Amino acid sequence: MSCADLNILIRDASYEPLRKAQNATKFKEIGRNPSGKPIYQPCAPSDPAGVSMRMLDVAGDQLTLPSISLVNIYDKCVFNVI
Repeated sequence: MSCADLNILIRDASYEPLRKAQNATKFKEIGRNPSGKPIYQPCAPSDPAGVSMRMLDVAGDQLTLPSISLVNIYDKCVFNVI
């Protein structure tokens, strides 16, 4: 793998939280913003604390994306090599 390949891989992995939010059908409240509105993060469809909605139903100041993890990068490595 070249440095350019790694750059593409890392960039692709960095978009994974956004893809997860775009595909999510449930979001759960993880806190409140300074104005007192709930902050939502995508969750699993089976999460009992999740509220059924799509990403575009959540206001921009009420949405937070999951953190990028090494798992995202590892998954991209495995799927791009195979």
